[in-house]
Amino acid sequence: MVESVSFRALGEPRVVVQVVRLDLDCGDHGRPASLSPAHRRREEFVAGRRALRVHLATLLGCAPADVPLRLDEGGRPYLAGGELRFSISRSEGWLAIATSRDCHVGVDVEAVRPLPNIDAVVDHVLPPRGRAEVLAAAPVERVAVFLRWWTRIEAAVKACGDGLDAAPACLAAAPQASCDVAPGLALAAAVRGARPAVEWRLPTTVGAAPGVSR
Repeated sequence: MVESVSFRALGEPRVVVQVVRLDLDCGDHGRPASLSPAHRRREEFVAGRRALRVHLATLLGCAPADVPLRLDEGGRPYLAGGELRFSISRSEGWLAIATSRDCHVGVDVEAVRPLPNIDAVVDHVLPPRGRAEVLAAAPVERVAVFLRWWTRIEAAVKACGDGLDAAPACLAAAPQASCDVAPGLALAAAVRGARPAVEWRLPTTVGAAPGVSR
């Protein structure tokens, strides 16, 4: 079942974020329920690329195998022709796909899970407002608050096409929107140059299956 939550104002660029659960144990082709960490990461990568092709094919009106998916010099996927822009992120079996026909977009998803020594990294990776919110949060909420800010940073960096060393400039140049209705997930999208109008689609489930992994 897909739950949609939309936020839009006149003139805002439209972004759709589809959240997918990559359930490797629901395939029907004989994979074991228990996988090694390395094998699971590979299976999640393949299942994620398959889900991406299926999702883009629906938007482009073609077969998944005909989606003109390419890799740039950094190994990041993009669509030839520039008709549709997208960004993807994976975490702990979850996949987020952001698409837009209006603008450059970035997305990041993080499963909320225990993170050791979080206080030691807050000062190095978060802006002042983010640091203040993490430090003010109750201990049980601190990781979730940190990851909420982290996804905003990652989404902004992706929207700008830069690296994490440019995070402060990207946070200013690419306004972000966070999703607060996905239990157990921190999720954010960003658009370069304008505040995005985001439609969050939560979630669908995709099992592991053979497919094109590029």
